[in-house]
Amino acid sequence: MRHKQGAARPAAAAIVLTGSEESRRQRQWPFFLQAAFFGALLTVPACGDGPSSPSGEVPIIRDFGTKIVYGTSRLLDVEELGAHCDELRGTFNECGSVCAPVPGPCITVCAFTCENIPR
Repeated sequence: MRHKQGAARPAAAAIVLTGSEESRRQRQWPFFLQAAFFGALLTVPACGDGPSSPSGEVPIIRDFGTKIVYGTSRLLDVEELGAHCDELRGTFNECGSVCAPVPGPCITVCAFTCENIPR
């Protein structure tokens, strides 16, 4: 399509950001980082004490049969969790995954786990 000299040309298909929009866009996290961050916040107990359990019992967040997730709070007694895992003849992991052993979508968060528990 030819345009006469001096005639208005159609606008280019470009997005022009104002200063505030541009700085907001630079501060915005990619979606996967947002999902991981907010997912991690949801899995960490709000008060920081970990899951509540009666005295003498080990807190268990999830039990997958061959894998147990104790929790993510650093206030949990690591020695007690390790001893519990030893009783189950599993492998204690201080930074295990909260994900189920089967494939599927899951966020990556460090958690105390007992893995490889024999059935």
